[in-house]
Amino acid sequence: MLPINDNKPSGIDDLVQRYISNEITEEESQSLWNLLQNSPELTATLFRQIELDVMLEEAVGEKTLSLPANYSSETISSTLNKRRSGGNFRAELLRNLHSILLPVIIIATIFGLMLVGFLFSFYFLRDDSENIPVTVLTKNDPIPEKLEELPELVSSAVAIISGSADAVWDHQSGLFRQGQSVETCWMRLRSGLVSLTFFNGAEVVMEGPAELKIISINHVQCRFGNINVTVPPQAQGFLVSSPQMVVKDLGTAFAVSVTPRGTEVHVIKGEIELQDIPFGQDHFPANLKEGEALFVTINGDSQYFQANHDVFAPTRSLKGKTKEYVDLQYKKWRSRRHRFETDPLMLFHFDFENLTKDMESVANTILYPKDDFRDGRIVGCRLAEGRWSDKRAVEFSRTSDRIRFFVPESCESVTISAWIRINSLDRRSNTIFATENDLVGGRLLPALQWSILQSGSLRLELASPIPNEKLRYESSPYFKPEHFGQWTHLAVVVDGLTQTVSYFVDGVLIGTPIVEFPFKESLPIRIGMAEIGNVPVTNQTKKSQPIRNFCGCLDEFHFFARALSREEIWDLYDPVSDWNDESQ
Repeated sequence: MLPINDNKPSGIDDLVQRYISNEITEEESQSLWNLLQNSPELTATLFRQIELDVMLEEAVGEKTLSLPANYSSETISSTLNKRRSGGNFRAELLRNLHSILLPVIIIATIFGLMLVGFLFSFYFLRDDSENIPVTVLTKNDPIPEKLEELPELVSSAVAIISGSADAVWDHQSGLFRQGQSVETCWMRLRSGLVSLTFFNGAEVVMEGPAELKIISINHVQCRFGNINVTVPPQAQGFLVSSPQMVVKDLGTAFAVSVTPRGTEVHVIKGEIELQDIPFGQDHFPANLKEGEALFVTINGDSQYFQANHDVFAPTRSLKGKTKEYVDLQYKKWRSRRHRFETDPLMLFHFDFENLTKDMESVANTILYPKDDFRDGRIVGCRLAEGRWSDKRAVEFSRTSDRIRFFVPESCESVTISAWIRINSLDRRSNTIFATENDLVGGRLLPALQWSILQSGSLRLELASPIPNEKLRYESSPYFKPEHFGQWTHLAVVVDGLTQTVSYFVDGVLIGTPIVEFPFKESLPIRIGMAEIGNVPVTNQTKKSQPIRNFCGCLDEFHFFARALSREEIWDLYDPVSDWNDESQ
């Protein structure tokens, strides 16, 4: 029995014990009652002991008691007398005490819940973002054990390339493609049409040859060429600057043409404001309205005339031309998708072209040898739209999704190519391709794993000839959040002859080949059982496995048992443009 109180009256333990054991006399009952009236704390403690006693009686088969709502000193006194006379007054006393203490218990419970809620909000919902340590990762840094140690991802993108038709870029300013997010930079278009949609809703269509500098989400500079600008009310105030003037949108659609002779602006709809014109300000109004145009020469001479929409007709036909170019890409790809299939060292090619919703395997399209064992077994995965609307792809979203196949050959060199669309990089390692670890002849032969790290770097892992070690080859961080949701071509080349590992993104080598082989002779890479989009479960003794599955879509997959050249990598990426033209 629990002690009632350190300062309890003398003899109270005996009275309680005799009361519990049904041996209390009438005089002792009166004494206990007097003590209860003078000590609320003693009443609460006695209530707990009576409750425990009743619970024990119920456990051995006594009738469950119901509690009355009223309480008085007379009922307590009569209850004690009933106990003395042999009645079951413990249950009666419990019911009476319960009516007193129940409101107290309810109030205490509410107060306790409020205190717990306050502590929870203080410790778990408070914003400690300023106090979280930030670790800047490089390609040589180890992956932190805790997610909180990763730096917060940031983006500097201000627009997205929403349309493209026959675009040929000047390589000095970089290569751009449809769906790509762009930051502040110079864009030099040799020919073709490109549409930029800014994050504020403004759209700029440039016609090559043209040079355009993206200054901010609300400002571009046109140094040469024709551009067509459409500004919705949500982006009002958009600026276009040229060597001769600055055009401020007032809720309009307008066009600007910059030549070596000067700048002309045509208002297609709405109104614009002209700023920073060095000469001739008095010869024309500060604002131009719909149907009006202005030409300012490099010498400051100006000419005011009627707008001519036909001059900028090509930029307004971009949507139709974009669809035509996309259809041409798909047609070219279909006619050239089998161009490597006579290569004896291309072991696998999954194009997912004829995949249906209910299919459980994807066919390997190589011409020889025809073997069901070389097809890919689809586990989970869903059918999705590919790079073109008429093409198929597979989507990896669940931790169980994967494509499993077997590579019987051993390779001294390997090239893996994949068209992917990333949905997220919320895992430490997001696997594109991985093999199992196999023990052959008492020795662990090299296994291979290719993945994208949470930092955006590409990583290739090979099992080392040194037991229980792996070789890791990482690129600099490449993928950013603005790359999510757009199709990207990736390739990795492991060249056993030169002992290098090279990464390609959209047909172009990123960084320099990594030369870090710790041995002089190349080792055969025995692939064996492998998976696309996940890590094979190789240790059945473990109850759990690390989650490293890829989250996104796969459109096409190649596996070669040789090192492809840069020209061949480009050919896998772009079925339309020739490598020789691009390399110039």
